[in-house]
Amino acid sequence: MECFMKLFFFILSLSLFSCEQDSTRTVIVHPKKELDDKKDNKTTDNTENITKKDLPEDVDKKVKEDKIPEKKLPDYDGDGIPDSRDNCPLVKNSDQKDSNKNGKGDVCDPVCGDGKITPPEQCEAKIPIVKSCVHFGYRMGTLSCNKCYFNFIKCVPFPQRIRRGRGSCPYVYLNNGKKYKYYTDLSGSPLGWDINVFKPEFYGENMYELGDFQAVSRYYRMKIREVIHEVTFFDSAALVIADVPPGYDAFTDWSFTSSIGFKSPINIIALKNLKKPLSAVSDGRNVLKYIEKKDGLPLPAGKNNISRVILDFGPVKHPENAHLVITAWGIYDDFRLVSTPPHSPGTVIETLDETGTWRVRRIAGKAAGDSRTWVISLKNIITSNNTKIRLTMAHLPSVRDVLDAVFISDSAPAGVTTRMVSASKANLKVAGSDQIISSTLKNRISAAGKYLPIWPDAVMKGNFTKTGDVRELLKKYDDLHVVMAHGDELELEFPEIPSAKGKNRRIFLRGAVYYSLKVHPFRFLTDRVDHLPYRGMKSYGPASIENPAAKSQSFRNYTKKWNTRVIN
Repeated sequence: MECFMKLFFFILSLSLFSCEQDSTRTVIVHPKKELDDKKDNKTTDNTENITKKDLPEDVDKKVKEDKIPEKKLPDYDGDGIPDSRDNCPLVKNSDQKDSNKNGKGDVCDPVCGDGKITPPEQCEAKIPIVKSCVHFGYRMGTLSCNKCYFNFIKCVPFPQRIRRGRGSCPYVYLNNGKKYKYYTDLSGSPLGWDINVFKPEFYGENMYELGDFQAVSRYYRMKIREVIHEVTFFDSAALVIADVPPGYDAFTDWSFTSSIGFKSPINIIALKNLKKPLSAVSDGRNVLKYIEKKDGLPLPAGKNNISRVILDFGPVKHPENAHLVITAWGIYDDFRLVSTPPHSPGTVIETLDETGTWRVRRIAGKAAGDSRTWVISLKNIITSNNTKIRLTMAHLPSVRDVLDAVFISDSAPAGVTTRMVSASKANLKVAGSDQIISSTLKNRISAAGKYLPIWPDAVMKGNFTKTGDVRELLKKYDDLHVVMAHGDELELEFPEIPSAKGKNRRIFLRGAVYYSLKVHPFRFLTDRVDHLPYRGMKSYGPASIENPAAKSQSFRNYTKKWNTRVIN
């Protein structure tokens, strides 16, 4: 009998997953509590010689489990209709009304023409449209309604600017013993001249994971190349070598958080026993195959090019230790035509409440650039027997994050030995551009590693750092930058440090890296480099306050000695 009951509930759970709907009904709870710990905007950092995360006080506390009565079938929305027969299992509808007879309850299936604008509907024929073509980025025109969705056929667009090499930030090429191969970019601290879309006051040092990067002949070798339409300001650079116990892997919790109002931590965290989801549903489809491994084949974007998925990881023993491990990348383009509020500047994690409504539990950082893996704590969000969450990737009018892979780990905290290593070589030279493919909703960035002629339309004018040895400028985070032009290459070498026997090793690059865009997806910004960024600056443009240190003798000595390469 016990085996029969287990089989019954297993089959029942499968039927629920197959009919689960990605409800658009959302109640947003302001995540004040989560931000309280960050209100001083100080970046936390655990890159010391030996770091151990404190065990939670309630590590031995038993988590209360929600048990389903043996004789009562699951009923998420509490409307008296078991989920297996409910035509809208997430929203109460005891009448089970289904006007168009398509198998979906009316409360989950808006009816076009009923005089009510119900998401995902954008309009109704009998309701005046309050938005215009201009609101969606067009130059002029008349917006109309067609079958409850906006019709842009009479909207007149602006002339299109061709942006070759669209992307973000300098590219990283790692030496594997045979050649330098593109790995990722160094996103995180963008600057847009006189455009109010970035928050540089919340920038700091960033922590970039470098995968299974290995030393060759006792040195870690890499090249940082500026190959697109921008200028890079490289303030500091150090290699972080992380050794973790057997069976563990090392991850960072650094991500792009400035858009949600605080500096990101840059900790290294040890996790093991990563578990893929048991189910993954997006727009009513099973999408598990797209996100169960890191392979560059992402979750297909849904409506408005937004990546959203309902995940269930099954039971976990220690929800107090739980972390999501996410791999994602960002696409920078003009999405105004498909962007409708509410937008999200971060990664949103939601859970269902007792009424079947998705409620925001955490807004975390986003990918910021090319493929990036980072961790997000799930403490106080899931329980032992309920790990179902809705994950929505960041989406703004100029950027979309797409999800490549997601896992969960509830492993106990483990000690991490981290050591920072300064560059033994840092040589700046003019090298040329590369053959690249920009990221899209279907592919991440790729770069061939070639040395091609400089693109004239990507070059910016001003004073740049002279070529040669620039180690002195990268030793510390001090607002004294290596200023790199389009076509520049920074070759870095770091000495290998012997690993403790039996330890697993991961390599990270820690650095403060700004980059000034020549062209934003919305418009042209600037073709000059007249101002250097500095810590704490609130904006980047003619209205921003000049660096307080700019008039000091030491700063003048820096610019006079280093920034002597003029490009006109």
